[in-house]
Amino acid sequence: MIRKILRKISFRLSLWQALTFAILAISLSYAIHRLIAEDIREREQDAVSFRLSEYTLEYERGGVEAVKSLAAARRKRAQKIFFVRLASADNKTIFLRDPEDWLEFNSDLLRKVPPPADAKVRWMELHAQDGTILYLGMHRLGDGTVLYVGQSREDTDELLGNIRKRAFFLAAVLLPLGFAAGIFLTSRALRPVRGLGKAVRRMIETGRYDVKVTRGETDDEINELVGLFNRLTMQIDTLIRSMREALDNVAHDIRSPMTVIRGRAQFALLRGADPAVAQEALAECVEESEKVLGILNMLMDIAETEAGLRMQDVRQIPVTEITRAVADLYDSVAEEKGIRLKFEGADGLTVKGDPLMLRRVLANLVDNALKYTPREGRVSVTTARIGAEIVFTVRDDGPGIAQEDLPRIWDRLYRSDRSRSTHGMGLGLSFVQATVKAHGGRVECESKHGGGAIFRVFLPA
Repeated sequence: MIRKILRKISFRLSLWQALTFAILAISLSYAIHRLIAEDIREREQDAVSFRLSEYTLEYERGGVEAVKSLAAARRKRAQKIFFVRLASADNKTIFLRDPEDWLEFNSDLLRKVPPPADAKVRWMELHAQDGTILYLGMHRLGDGTVLYVGQSREDTDELLGNIRKRAFFLAAVLLPLGFAAGIFLTSRALRPVRGLGKAVRRMIETGRYDVKVTRGETDDEINELVGLFNRLTMQIDTLIRSMREALDNVAHDIRSPMTVIRGRAQFALLRGADPAVAQEALAECVEESEKVLGILNMLMDIAETEAGLRMQDVRQIPVTEITRAVADLYDSVAEEKGIRLKFEGADGLTVKGDPLMLRRVLANLVDNALKYTPREGRVSVTTARIGAEIVFTVRDDGPGIAQEDLPRIWDRLYRSDRSRSTHGMGLGLSFVQATVKAHGGRVECESKHGGGAIFRVFLPA
């Protein structure tokens, strides 16, 4: 259980956050402590320096008695925190104010303090045995006498000690609080990630991909990831549904010819050795097997085109070469059905690609147009340059395509209910789209029910 908790990213993030906070807090406290200590040190030095100057002036005016008088006056003003001592040139005490208040700094300790050799002020910290510190300023006077003025650092150390204690107390309180707050905030921030994990687990267990994760109100990275995940699952679910429908359509389209093949073969076997019956059955089996083989070959062509394996003879092709080949192929078909087939377009247009594949693209569109256009109808094929693209447009007078079927006409093996009565495999438009995309172009369809259809192929000029 503990190991599982330790592996949770929320725990690790919270721990790192708490440690980072603790390090920053300790660093900040240390920096503040140093700044306060330096500020106090400067204030102490200014105060001691002022008193040192004051006693120096008094000594120069009236000697030792003047210093004693000033010390007595200062004592009446409750300023006993300052240490005052006059010593001879050989460091023997001449005067010490309130010696009972400075017992820890006895004569033996003071004699160990080296007097300054010149008139320059010297500074030092004098440490007593009980840990008390005296911040001391020393000045050699004109007659060789040395003046010592100092200030105890007991109050300062107590103040800094209280600051340290409060800092440690705050750290002891804030560290667990910060850790708890980090766990709460991290868990709250990672809630969508946990939702993603549950959704993926549910997808694996149920095999369903129509799941969604609730997205938060903010537009942060995690919620953006949730949105992308929901879009991905929607696309996967749509793809799986399309694959299932495609498999259903394949089964529907292949079942009929396979049933015919099986039936004719059984009939030929039952009739015995009649050569005429056997030959007729074999011919029909070959015809139906061609239909199945045509579906499989077209599926392979689409797969290879999407994988970029079909484009071999890529070159600059005159557009008229493509339209002329398709016109030669379908003029007789259109004439036989009583449909007016018309090709027109500007000269001098060229596209880069595989000529055979591009002819198959246009042939598929013309074949569909002729298939659904009624007798005495019209099918027109036009080519033009629009900007940096060559546009092939195929129009027909057929029944058109329902709006609900338009987005799906490019799917493999998709055939609307109205088109199932017409011979076809439902793969032609899928091949058209795959080939046009392989050539860096795009294809679109515009239609309304009962008003014909317009297919446009856009290829880079």
